[in-house]
Amino acid sequence: MTVPIIIAIGVPVGLYYMSWAQENRETKKKIDVLEREFASALYQIGNTMSQGVPIEQAMENVASRMKGSETEVFFKTATSRMKTLGWPLEMVLFHEEHGIMKQFPSSLIKNIMLVVLKSAEKGSASASVTAISVSKYLKVMQDVKDKINDMLSEAISSIKFQGMFLIPIITGTVVGLGEITSNLLVKIGQQITSITQLGSVSGIGYVSDFLNIQGALQPSFLQAVVGVYVLMTCIALGLFVGGLQDGWDKMAMYDNMGSVTLFGTITYVVSATLVALMFGGLAGAVI
Repeated sequence: MTVPIIIAIGVPVGLYYMSWAQENRETKKKIDVLEREFASALYQIGNTMSQGVPIEQAMENVASRMKGSETEVFFKTATSRMKTLGWPLEMVLFHEEHGIMKQFPSSLIKNIMLVVLKSAEKGSASASVTAISVSKYLKVMQDVKDKINDMLSEAISSIKFQGMFLIPIITGTVVGLGEITSNLLVKIGQQITSITQLGSVSGIGYVSDFLNIQGALQPSFLQAVVGVYVLMTCIALGLFVGGLQDGWDKMAMYDNMGSVTLFGTITYVVSATLVALMFGGLAGAVI
């Protein structure tokens, strides 16, 4: 009776998280590509600025060299807006409504450009050293990130498997067996009551007093409690997987929370229903 409640909670929650992540998936892919390319772009900007070229011209030169990349789109958009609107580079990048960082919402790129622009105030030579140093740091950081992802890949797959299948199957089996046990207790209570009414066996009254069928935990209540536990566990595991994969990135967390919760809910409901249907007839066969 309470299974539809779990479905009505788990499926919409999973679909909501997955739909939100789907809307932002393309933006996330562009940002990931841009962050991977940015180390090389910064190095080229640093080399260009070491010749006394201002940062705006260096960005335009790098954009022309890296055709077909997200870096070209980023730098080309910045330089074209500077020419069209007549804004300084800092305003083009960080304007609250029309800044390019609204189009590329990456905290990493934002912080890097803030550092480079701050250094550019001291001259092209200072900005050149800063850009080259940051590019080397980015390359090392990307290598470390790739190694960490390789090390955690097995653990992440294990956590997702537990959330989507293992925990829902185990808890669904427990709920199904709980229903069978409750049905057995009810039938035993009915038989004891009938025997007591007939008065054919002495001492049955004591057994009926000892076996409190009315106080047994109802399967619907057990399913509701376990179902809520499964939903909360799936959401928590999806949150952890997103944090391990992308450092608590909102899109990654929502994507994993949605998929784990949706598949976990379906697996739980199916397993509980199958166990109850497959073994539910045992209560009548045994008694």
